[in-house]
Amino acid sequence: MHGGTTEAAIKSLRYTYLHWGFHAWAIYATIALGIAYFKFRKGYPGLMSAALYPLLGERVKGATGKIIDIVAVFATIFGVCASLGLGAAQINGGLSYLTGIPNNLTVQFTIIAIVTVLFIVSAGTGIKKGIKYLSNTNLVLAVILFFAVLFLGPTIFLLNLFTTTFGSYIQNLPAMGLRLSPFDVESAAWLQGWTIFYWAWWIAWAPFVGTFIARVSKGRTVREFVVAVLVIPTIVCALWFNVFGGTGIFMEYNLGLDISGQTLETALFYVFQQLPLSGILAFLTIFFNQHLFYYVC
Repeated sequence: MHGGTTEAAIKSLRYTYLHWGFHAWAIYATIALGIAYFKFRKGYPGLMSAALYPLLGERVKGATGKIIDIVAVFATIFGVCASLGLGAAQINGGLSYLTGIPNNLTVQFTIIAIVTVLFIVSAGTGIKKGIKYLSNTNLVLAVILFFAVLFLGPTIFLLNLFTTTFGSYIQNLPAMGLRLSPFDVESAAWLQGWTIFYWAWWIAWAPFVGTFIARVSKGRTVREFVVAVLVIPTIVCALWFNVFGGTGIFMEYNLGLDISGQTLETALFYVFQQLPLSGILAFLTIFFNQHLFYYVC
């Protein structure tokens, strides 16, 4: 498939939905539902090991259970490291593009150090203070940024694009989810670098996020749980990527701008420069960063 075509534009968003859609959130939902069931219905502690009681029996209360929980902690550490590294690179790329600040490891380590301090301060003040304020502020910034780009950009195009691409995603979901390309080396390499990487990342985060979701799901039915953890987040993620990715697609496809020629870290800021209030949008993006949001909040 050649780039710059309608088919390529639809397929790009379709695979983005695959990476951040039902498959991804199902990983969280599976872990969270298992932990929640054994915690609130069976009285077990809210640990990964408790969810494996049907398979391991009383062994989850001994050394085997401790090993499982330790592995879950290290998996979370790896997920945090990936989020922190990607977030620092994106912020550094944006600052470099906008202000000329060098885009190098020194600046990125500085960003990581600042975020680490914020994490320590927020964690030290507890869930009801620092973490709560950071989370709520981040959510407000995300909503403002989303609607700003939606209404400042090609609104009608984005709404039509979402209907088309999300429908294509649902229609092709089984085939995309089972695709491995055994006969196409180039496609297989792409799948390893993107699809498998993203799903491994979600798996690494699953013990931490699954435990959190389980703790806030007390009193919900399984049906309510599935809708809240699987369906709604998938639609929200699809809308998010449709608005930001679709705006870039519109500018390249209809206006002839070289969006795809930018780097991964600077493409979004290049898109913002073509919109009104570009400085405000860039500012919100730097302070709202989904990768660092996972780490801090």
